[in-house]
Amino acid sequence: MIWGQNGIFNFANGNRYVGQFVRGLIEGQGELNLLAKGLYNGEFSQGAMNGKGTFKYDDGSKYEGMWKDCLMHGKGTLT
Repeated sequence: MIWGQNGIFNFANGNRYVGQFVRGLIEGQGELNLLAKGLYNGEFSQGAMNGKGTFKYDDGSKYEGMWKDCLMHGKGTLT
């Protein structure tokens, strides 16, 4: 895979992505701040949380593990 540039994307709803892009799409390592939910830091594929990552929820809980299509998937730990 050819890695693209790092950048920032501000969504219309206030969410914000900071990380890697490939051919204009969110791909690779990045950080996604979801307003009123929390902060995800990890791998992205096809514009979604796919691979290994950590989500720190606004309520103080945290999930570390695998993701598929923005959902917890496979091995991980929720604290």
